[in-house]
Amino acid sequence: MYVDPTKLTDEVKEHLKMNNCKGGATCVQQRPYEKVFDDVADFSAAHDIVIISAGSSYAIYSEVPKMKRLISQSPIVMRKAQKNDVEIKNYKNCQIRDSAALAIFLEMLESDLKSGSRTWNEMSAQEKLAEIRRGQLNNRGLSFGTISASGANGAVIHYTSQPSTNRTLTTSEMYLLDSGGQYLDCTTDVTRTMHYGEPTDFQKEAYTRVLQGSIDYANAIFPQTSYTSIVETYVRIWLWEAGLEYRHGSSHGVGVYLYVHEDKGPISDPLQPGIFMSDEPGYYEVGEFGVRLETIIMSKIADTPNNYDGLTFMTFEPVTFVPFEPNLIKYEDLSIKQRKWLNAYNEKCRQLTGEELRRQGQTAAHEWLMRKTEPIPDYPECTASGGASARPTLLLLLLAVASNVLYSHTSHAYGFWRRVLAKVFLES
Repeated sequence: MYVDPTKLTDEVKEHLKMNNCKGGATCVQQRPYEKVFDDVADFSAAHDIVIISAGSSYAIYSEVPKMKRLISQSPIVMRKAQKNDVEIKNYKNCQIRDSAALAIFLEMLESDLKSGSRTWNEMSAQEKLAEIRRGQLNNRGLSFGTISASGANGAVIHYTSQPSTNRTLTTSEMYLLDSGGQYLDCTTDVTRTMHYGEPTDFQKEAYTRVLQGSIDYANAIFPQTSYTSIVETYVRIWLWEAGLEYRHGSSHGVGVYLYVHEDKGPISDPLQPGIFMSDEPGYYEVGEFGVRLETIIMSKIADTPNNYDGLTFMTFEPVTFVPFEPNLIKYEDLSIKQRKWLNAYNEKCRQLTGEELRRQGQTAAHEWLMRKTEPIPDYPECTASGGASARPTLLLLLLAVASNVLYSHTSHAYGFWRRVLAKVFLES
């Protein structure tokens, strides 16, 4: 370990057994930071090939002779990214406790804001959430600085609240909360966006389209080799349909009591099962509001009726169970498949997070959770099974003719009918 020895406490030295690092002892040797250059040069002289990460510094890169350099991702990256059975079991249990912590806080926040019994601002909210997380089993603090953003601050993607920007939370603005905890058995990262009053139709549309992308990503089934080429399309397509977009990645790996932003393995390699990653589309209306929904999902092999040419197909399993905000969802815009996924997710929230809340004696939070996860209502246009009936099909054909006629007069009308056709065909 190349590090300035003055930065090491006695506790760290004892943990790494640095004081008894002789003979065949299992220990970590401490060496002066600058000694790494000499050691890399010596190591290079003794070996034919030296693997160097693309993220290495140029100084270290230069110590390896040109003919011996192999630029490649470290094999340790995949070993970290793909979790073993013990890590997976502990991670899932840990995520439930973290989901319960967030539910406890969100119930408190919503109750206080709607009743006016307590005033909250961005900074007091994030401090209270951190306090609640600290009370959970195995918690060791935050996994990153909380993004607690109200109103226009929510449109700043990597916002950090400070006294000069600290906004009071109200029932008239959107509130975006991106937070996470470090636990001995997992690392969490979850984002939910709320509105405790009367959101505008555009705010609801933006939220719903972000939710649709999040659901379609979590529900995707795809060949194991195709992950990197399809993920961004899955998660953004509903926003693109409305001419909306966001400027950040849709997914990152997550460690186990380690990095909250972790590599998911070599980009060119097939996606492996047992990798935890975020599912986090968003939308940001500058000067107005921001929407982001982030749920941790785990990659796994899909159970498909066929496996063409021996292909392995992959899908995902959510491991974060915090309800989405019903007040912001335009349920009529969700497809049948999306509603089924959301109903199943809500039921999992009730079973897993709900049971943890009952175990902790959090009655108010449990009642809040049950309200937020009520079954999604049916809509007449999407209740038919086996596809559309003959009459709707005829109507669609007439609309198609009408849309082409209208196109000669107004592109806006054509665009409207085209969206109607695409939506109805998709949901049918």
